[in-house]
Amino acid sequence: MLRSLLQRIRGAKLPSSSSASSAPFVRSPVPWISDEVWSSWQTGEPGDELPAFSDPRLYVITRDDLKRARIATIDSGAPIPAWRTFYDNLSQLRSLRSASSEIRDPSWPMCCGRLSTLINEEGSGRSLASIEAETGPLDLAFMEMEIWHDWSPRDEQAVEKVWQTGYQDLLDEGRKDGVLDGILLFQCRACGRVYVGSCNTT
Repeated sequence: MLRSLLQRIRGAKLPSSSSASSAPFVRSPVPWISDEVWSSWQTGEPGDELPAFSDPRLYVITRDDLKRARIATIDSGAPIPAWRTFYDNLSQLRSLRSASSEIRDPSWPMCCGRLSTLINEEGSGRSLASIEAETGPLDLAFMEMEIWHDWSPRDEQAVEKVWQTGYQDLLDEGRKDGVLDGILLFQCRACGRVYVGSCNTT
């Protein structure tokens, strides 16, 4: 299903997810989901109930994506996802199961041949403020392939606007009220780059 920036902006706003600090600590079973995000889902081990993700979209990071992305410190001792082929990485996303409700249509970056690690899921996990305090604004940390495949810009003017503003409107809302509706934040644990992706909230 195609998504556009306009659809996400007009979507109903939901309360932000509970933070990892208010949930019991549960270590993530995979290195491409942070312990904080996994704990916020209050899930157990893989294989509990349902697929964690519905129709995940895996996008290979381009050279221009690498140039726009900001680098943040990688947590000491954080496990680094293994290098895998595109299809092996996509298979990992599709096969993970959890007791939490599924995340629909997540756009997931593949950087340095690896799955980037989900560090914030609609407000759960490491806060946007703490990340941007280190990296600066993440407005342009989008994935080119997500723009073409999911945002489906209608004309050259729309494409130009996306390239100039990226996620600015949605992140500005999150900076004001802490609600990251439809927003996912990732970090490549190989190079430290941070990316912004999206998921479906309708």
